[in-house]
Amino acid sequence: MKTVFASLILLSCLSSFAMSGKTPPTSNGSGGVQCAWYDGGKYEEHSPHISQQDCLASGHASCNEQCYTYDQVCTVVGVHNEYVKDAAGNNVMKNISANFSGRHQDLWRAQEIAMHECHMSSVAQDTCNLSGCSEVANRVR
Repeated sequence: MKTVFASLILLSCLSSFAMSGKTPPTSNGSGGVQCAWYDGGKYEEHSPHISQQDCLASGHASCNEQCYTYDQVCTVVGVHNEYVKDAAGNNVMKNISANFSGRHQDLWRAQEIAMHECHMSSVAQDTCNLSGCSEVANRVR
């Protein structure tokens, strides 16, 4: 019963399947390696399977295990205010923005790296604001 319940929870947490390829399992936030089983053919018409037995039971002739680690990638937008002359020769402020990124397994560390990159950029940024973060899967086998 516990196995069935755990299987249902894991399957509900898996990312949605794209017909163009095989999607990695969703990270459970542990920072460790996450593995799943896929149809040995070109496409996996279902979500990834939690075991080889589950994959074979779905009617696949062969199943392959794929394992992933996950990184958090955060983007910070830095804005540098610079005075330039317009066509009439007047000084006007121009906002020049640049994106900086940080990558790490830990979300807070990825944000910290991106913010540090912004503050330490070759052109001093007047403001640095977190734009967002996303998770990136790295296939390890």
